[in-house]
Amino acid sequence: MKSKILNKFKLFKHLKSLIFIRKEIKKISEETIINDNQDIVLSINNLTKFFINSQGEYKRVLDKINFKLKKGQFHGFVGDNGAGKTTTFRSILGFYNSYGGKITINGIDSKNKESKKFIGYIPEVAIFLKNINSWDFLTSMGQISNNKLPKEDMKTRITNICNKLEFDLKELDKSPYYMSSGQKKKIMLIQALIHDPELLILDEPAANLDPSARNEFFSILQQLNKEGKTILISSHIISELQLYIDSYTFIKGGKIVETTSIEEKINNLSYDRKINTNNNSLIIDFLSLNNTPFHLKDNFIFYKLNEYQEQVFNDFLLENKIHIYELQKININLNEIIFNQK
Repeated sequence: MKSKILNKFKLFKHLKSLIFIRKEIKKISEETIINDNQDIVLSINNLTKFFINSQGEYKRVLDKINFKLKKGQFHGFVGDNGAGKTTTFRSILGFYNSYGGKITINGIDSKNKESKKFIGYIPEVAIFLKNINSWDFLTSMGQISNNKLPKEDMKTRITNICNKLEFDLKELDKSPYYMSSGQKKKIMLIQALIHDPELLILDEPAANLDPSARNEFFSILQQLNKEGKTILISSHIISELQLYIDSYTFIKGGKIVETTSIEEKINNLSYDRKINTNNNSLIIDFLSLNNTPFHLKDNFIFYKLNEYQEQVFNDFLLENKIHIYELQKININLNEIIFNQK
């Protein structure tokens, strides 16, 4: 008896949550206006996603997130595990029918199947069958992406991509199931490229790869980007992405904290030099008189000057015969900058 009452209560809560979610999604979608330029490949506007748990309670896992990708960008989508990265990707790819806000790919609503022809996708984990060889797997995936392409043309295209990626064609005779993690990732990249998409979306692609395979994989992505592919890649290891991306979006708890370019981030840094001398107090006086922000730590003075100020500063050092023990340019560490944000 108690279990029946409990089940009815859960059902009531579930229906109540469902009604609220539908109203909220409709409201957010109606309020969302898109005004993009032609150079925008991917546009995410007020994306809001809810899930309902087994108790019938709803949770807002994405909360009105916004960011856009321009053609040719190599964009990192970064955040801790559980921040909402995969849910965002699945919304873009059409895994969910119900979400608030709007997503467009080359100006086409992502709920329209036509938009998918612009996308190549590589999931974090791929499941392969033991009894299907790589040729059959890739041909089947290619036909899903472009069912108008004849089978022989599909095989030619796969061969060309393999040659480009320096993937041994003999390996295609065996199932990806038995391949190394690096080879599996290449197979997934080949399937993503068969229909020559404009946008590549990769969810934690370096997971389970050894350092050598990671470097090789990212080098391939870098080359594809140079050839014109727009790349959106998720990771919680920003120090690795920093070597390749030109921009990023930081998501935390289902909300966008920041979306910016690497160049803009560097320009906005408070300090880009640190110096240690035999007369730090005189340098502090100079920086103070010139209203230049500085920070003193472990005998180092951290500061930032423009080109003109730097010339004046160098003259000041010479005139006052200040001996420099150490002068360093501060290398940007996005991992520290991003994940230290509140």
